[in-house]
Formats: sequence, C-alpha cells, structure tokens
Amino acid sequence: MKNFTLVMAATLGLIAGPTLAQEYPSRTIEVLIHSGAGGGTDMNARALAAPLGKILGVNTAVISRKGGAGAVAMEYLADTEADGYTLSMITIGHAGTIARGAAAMDTSDFVYLGRGTSEPQVLYTSCGRFDTAADFVAAQKDESLIYGITSVGGVDDITAFLFTERGGMQPPRAVPFESGGEVVTNLIAGNVDVAVLNPGEASVQVGTGEICPTVVVAPARFSGYPDVPTARDIGINAALSTVRGFAVKAGTDPEIVAILEKAVAEAMDSEEYRAFLDSQGLDYDTSVGTAAEWEKEFTTMVSDMRAAMTALGYIQ
Repeated sequence: MKNFTLVMAATLGLIAGPTLAQEYPSRTIEVLIHSGAGGGTDMNARALAAPLGKILGVNTAVISRKGGAGAVAMEYLADTEADGYTLSMITIGHAGTIARGAAAMDTSDFVYLGRGTSEPQVLYTSCGRFDTAADFVAAQKDESLIYGITSVGGVDDITAFLFTERGGMQPPRAVPFESGGEVVTNLIAGNVDVAVLNPGEASVQVGTGEICPTVVVAPARFSGYPDVPTARDIGINAALSTVRGFAVKAGTDPEIVAILEKAVAEAMDSEEYRAFLDSQGLDYDTSVGTAAEWEKEFTTMVSDMRAAMTALGYIQ
C-alpha cells in the first residue's frame, strides 16, 4: 500500500523532481559576442569565459555573430531559449544600435549580470592651451571648437554633443577621421582643437607631453588621470564610456540568474580576469560593476544616445 501511494503521488506531481535551477548548469555555456576574433570584445569575453567555466564546472564557448553593430548578435539572442546557456556581451555599440531602433531587442529584454570593462571617453587638448577644465568650458561659451572624432553618429560624436549641449556651450564642429591615431595626429598638428579618445589611444602622446587630458566624460575619475576632473565634477551631467558587460535574455529563471550573477562576479574577481584588465591598462575598481550598476548605466546610455541622435538629426 505504501509503494502504491508513492507511485500515485509521483504520478500526480506531488513529489517534485529537481528543478531546472537545481540541475543548472549541465552543459556548455555560450558567451555571445558581436565582433571577430582578436579584438577587445573577444579578449574580454575569453577572459571571463575561462574562469566562469571553472566556477560553474562546465565548458564555455565564445561564439561570434557579427554584423549591424550588435544587431545580428541581438537577433540571435532573441531567438534562443531563456535558459541561462547563452550569455551575451553587450557594449556601447549595442546601446547605439538599440537607440537607433535598429535592434531586435530593447533594454528591457536583457537581465543584467555585471559590467566587465569601462574605458572612459576623454577630451584631450594641446598641453598648455587651457589652464583648467573651467577655462576649456569657458572658451566654448561663445565659440565652437573643432572636435576630432572617429565616426559620425558613434560614441565619440555623441560624447562631444552631450558634453557641449549639457554644459551650455556652442555646438562642436565634429570632424571624423579613420582612427584614433589620426585624431591624435591632427590634434598635435593643430587641425582640431579637441580629440575625443580612450586613454589607450593617447597614452604615448600623453607620456611625451604632446597632448593633455582635460576632461574625463565618464561616471568616475580615471585612475590613470587622478587629477583630471570628470564632466560631472565641473557641473556637466554627461558620462559615456566604452563599456562591455554581460547579460542573459529576459525571462531566464531568477534562480539561474542568481547563480550566474554570483559566478560572473567571482570570475571577474579572478586572477585571470584581473590580469586581462591589467593588460588593457584598466583598473578593476572602475571597470567592474554589479548587475544593478550595469543595468542602470546601460539603460541610461541608451536613453542619452537616443536623445542625442534625435537632436543631431540621425534619427527621427
């Protein structure tokens, strides 16, 4: 009679088997990127994937779906199951694509796990031209300066616009170049007044004293330039960084999300991941962010970029 009762209980679902979260993970976890092998995004994904696999006890595989500044990768993610087996690296490039309305997903379609890197946007000028950041701002109240950028409608262009617009300055005269190196060359030559760059693109010329960081347009001061103020330090609410972080598809079991969030944080605190940050000249404290911080930053970034693109006439 006892055995009959047990069989009936199991049949009726009264004896619960293991849940998906209790079995998770049981197979390879994919880390989805939107760029090719060897670039910063690929290296960042691999630096996270290796320790993550060890922590969770499964294999990890970095897969690439290139095209459309993240649009193709987001379409791929949108078509996957929300089961925690596909982690997506999302970046400022994805933010721009979402802002333009060119993506299969929106900010609410992600569950955020943590920020992996944050490389600030910095405004550089010729050393000695401006004594302070305040002088730099004051010079643009009545006259536009020429900003060297790497792409129209990209993060450099949006950075220049947001900084000047929110600082009550004259609109920048943005001039695009093929690369950050060309922007640096033209700043040194005097063809542009301001260069919008990441620190890595300007490290040599800053070291030789040819150009100087004037304002960091990022949420926090850059450890490499501890004395250089952020835009917010001088009263301008503008902050954009070249950021990369991790997310899964919305709808993923909250218990699985909790497992992943904890594992991703632990992986980013590993020796392997810290060594990757060091190799990129990045600081752990200003690069790595919690899931909540990453969600707030990414959604704000999309909102800011959408507003800027609309004002610049890139979208209607």
